Amino acid sequence: MKKKENVVTSLTVDVLGDVLPRAAGWEVEEQENVLDRSAKHPDIVVTRLGHETVAIDAKWQGDANRGEANLKEVCAKYRGQTLTTDFRGKSAALTTVMVIRYPQTFKPLRRWELIEAVKAAADIEYVLVGLSKGADYRFPQHGFASGTLSDIANAIRFGAVPSARIQDAAEQMGDAVKGAASELHKVATQRKAVAAGLNEILDGDCGEYGEQMARVGCLIIMDAFVFQNSLAGKTQMETVRPPAYYKTNGIDLAEVARDWDAILKVNYHPIFNDARRMLDAALCYDEEKAETVLAELCNSACELIKSHLPQIHELAGEVFQTLLVDRKEVKANYTLPESATLISALACPSLPENATLETLPKVADYACGTGALLNGVYKRIQHLWEEQKSESSVGIHRYMLENNLAGCDVFSHCTHLTFSAMASAHPTVTLGATRVITAPFGKIGEGDFKTGSLELLDNQMLFDALEAEGKKVSGSEEAVAELKREFPHGEMDIVIMNPPYLTTGADMATKKGKQVFGSEFRSKEEQLQMLAELRKKQTQYGHGKVPYSYFVELAHRKLRKGGRMAIILPATILTSAPFKKIRTLWATDYHNVKVVTIAQYSGHDSAFSAETNLAECIVIADKGVGENTGRATFVCLNERPQSLLDASEIASRILVCKTLRKQEDIPTGGEPIYIGEKVIGQFMDCPINYGEWSATRLRGMALQQTVHQLVKGKLHMPLEPASVPVPICNIGDIAAVGYDCATIKGKHSGALNIHAGLDVEGYDALWHVNCETQRAMVSQHDSKLQIRVGEEERAHRMLALASCTHYHTHLRYTANSMFAPWTYVPTVGVTSIKNLALHETRWNAAWTLWTNSTFGLLGHWATAGKQQAGRGRMTLKTLKHVPTLDVRELSDAQLEAAERVFADLKHARMLPYNECRYDAWRHILDARLLTEVLGITNPAVHKAMQKLRTLLCQEPSIAGDKDSVADLAAEAKKHGYTDDTAALTTQQLALQMRGIELPDAAAEFEKAKAERKARAAA
Repeated sequence: MKKKENVVTSLTVDVLGDVLPRAAGWEVEEQENVLDRSAKHPDIVVTRLGHETVAIDAKWQGDANRGEANLKEVCAKYRGQTLTTDFRGKSAALTTVMVIRYPQTFKPLRRWELIEAVKAAADIEYVLVGLSKGADYRFPQHGFASGTLSDIANAIRFGAVPSARIQDAAEQMGDAVKGAASELHKVATQRKAVAAGLNEILDGDCGEYGEQMARVGCLIIMDAFVFQNSLAGKTQMETVRPPAYYKTNGIDLAEVARDWDAILKVNYHPIFNDARRMLDAALCYDEEKAETVLAELCNSACELIKSHLPQIHELAGEVFQTLLVDRKEVKANYTLPESATLISALACPSLPENATLETLPKVADYACGTGALLNGVYKRIQHLWEEQKSESSVGIHRYMLENNLAGCDVFSHCTHLTFSAMASAHPTVTLGATRVITAPFGKIGEGDFKTGSLELLDNQMLFDALEAEGKKVSGSEEAVAELKREFPHGEMDIVIMNPPYLTTGADMATKKGKQVFGSEFRSKEEQLQMLAELRKKQTQYGHGKVPYSYFVELAHRKLRKGGRMAIILPATILTSAPFKKIRTLWATDYHNVKVVTIAQYSGHDSAFSAETNLAECIVIADKGVGENTGRATFVCLNERPQSLLDASEIASRILVCKTLRKQEDIPTGGEPIYIGEKVIGQFMDCPINYGEWSATRLRGMALQQTVHQLVKGKLHMPLEPASVPVPICNIGDIAAVGYDCATIKGKHSGALNIHAGLDVEGYDALWHVNCETQRAMVSQHDSKLQIRVGEEERAHRMLALASCTHYHTHLRYTANSMFAPWTYVPTVGVTSIKNLALHETRWNAAWTLWTNSTFGLLGHWATAGKQQAGRGRMTLKTLKHVPTLDVRELSDAQLEAAERVFADLKHARMLPYNECRYDAWRHILDARLLTEVLGITNPAVHKAMQKLRTLLCQEPSIAGDKDSVADLAAEAKKHGYTDDTAALTTQQLALQMRGIELPDAAAEFEKAKAERKARAAA
């Protein structure tokens, strides 16, 4: 069989040589002596400048344990051995090895049959082991991945450049820029001309002069040094010296200027023009200090250049984001590199068959930042071109940049860095005008205000070209561009974005909160003028309270029919009422919809962007009606991709997954996604009508199926074979919902004044949320309302909805214990505890029991947003759509039973919802609701209740990242509550006597404690 293995390996080398072509810098060799002073040689070796050399041994598939043995043998045989000079990559020693295992089906085939079989096979197993930061890394982490030779080539591309190397280089670049900028800032604060020069060159992108401007200036200079190395000594650049020359001979301001002038005579204005201007306008006043700054930047550039990282020109874009001092306020959170790789692969899975320049996709990003997404798709196109054509992508470079890659941002230096990253793929190719444009933003001229790329929303026929001109990035010079001509409607094949504008004040990652159009460098008046300008835009789907919804509409308008939208958004877009129009757009006018979220326990780890605590989602959708319009594949990843290779492989798995399991199925869970032997997530096919976008951030997709069955009037517990009928409706069917806080007591919009305490004459109100004093179903009003003079009519409309029943719309699962606080007298709910006035008061007890039970948790969690860790928020509009017990269908006897149960349990103090699996009082509430009110005594249902509680408590959006537990005993002592141990025991014994089995709360607590400990360790 060794002979047959050699034949297959020879064919494998041929195919890998096609998808990793020599013209693109790859070398794929077979049976070469690559180790110094060793006769051992791998079956295949792959090399490329700047990459680690990859040694590959080929084996046959068989016993899984034998596969692990193969890997150990290969690692022991090759890793750490010194490479011969001809095969040295980034390291002198061999650090990266791969084992591939051919399927047994190859063995009986003849050579002519093997040629096609090797090309078509999608079940070749592979595993890669490398070295990063001195530690071994393995992909996949467990077992072997399975795929095509194209997948293996992809693993080599990414695996030969560990993500940690890229991260280290970015940190090194950032530290150097900050160090040099500190020195430049000192000069600028002493010499106003330096500050003025920087401000003029940077077009005020950073507002009035500050250290941020010095940082951006130093970054541009360092990026110029890095790019200079790619050009030095090349055709037309024979006199240009590399940065290493200055490092050896000493930096000289005049010599640097001379080299950059020579480059500018040829091309590359976006990269060198501003850097060159800074030499004259900002660095000429103190030559000694200037040369100190230049030397630090040049020396650091030389260190980066020595790494030969293929991504070296992309580092500036990533570093740029970390230099902006107000990025948290404006929420310009950049896309993580791994996230960019994931969404880029999903956006562009393949090229047209027999692709030509004319059929290559047109791609746009109207909030391009520093180009992570636009460049991510371009890199993907380059790889796919090289695989399909077995040639370098240099032949498509100029055409793509000048015609097919369109980007827009409000910062000129973001667009310049975007150009730099894309141009660096083939730096010696000169370029003309591109479609990367700096859009007008803020106050323009005497009194006009512009909203950046959102100016493109205007009707093109009515759009005055003079009103929306931007700067076009060009290889030779900047040009003024008319936005509507650069970005016509219905043109793009792919629109990919991670838009920046979010709702004011919602992100807890910063005390300042978000500000729409807000910035440290923009006045409140200017911000309001820009918001007013945005409201003038012609829009069908955008919502004024959430301006990033306008970017979705912008993408929709620019896509051609059949084009693909790929967008990163906060997860709230999938559940919040203001986004209903956007969800309806995707549900009715798009097909092949995919929604990707991350089921992690903190918002930070559930985001695809950096430095945010809000969970995010990726939405992929093809424009136009198709066979699966009205449905979507929901993908829930267990964790964020940990490396570029992880991200690429996850995208590949998502693209090939066949969606067999549906939300309408009985609750058996979703389809697992494997990489190797590890489950990295799951997916499920779901309808996407209003209220059915909630299959996000799930660890247990069976819960989603349980909710779907419940809405249809069937109580079907997760993983159980049968269901029982339960009457279900929406809250809006049986109750009137109260008013929001601003309408009640807002400074300018309210009709009532509120007074803390009960000493003032007025109307009873429940104002404050206090988890420790609101553990039981009964709650006390804590304040008084008085009607404002002249607001009597409005105020009485609000007071008419005062009720004993309430609903906590912003409940924190990790702190609060009751969704439905009940008050003895009609009370106005003021803040997050809202009035919910049932149409008949005789329903109060039954509804309050249901809503505070585990079923209430299930309905709220399924409907509320999942973007914040451990909190389920919803608007008043969304509240009306929460599934609840249809109390209209209950008999008089059932309603009377509910009154008795409520009377017995209304003072029982319960744990927060994330601890309901071991909450003995909650167990009793659930059991008595089922048996006495609903008449469900089936032991299987009662036993399954604990499975339901456990699954809910394990959901990341409920569990959050809180490790501590509530101490009800300490709280009772603190607030003077009576010990309820005896009452609890009485309730438990009564249920046991009726044959109702209750969980062992203490044992469940220990299980949960062990799970929390394991999660913390992981």
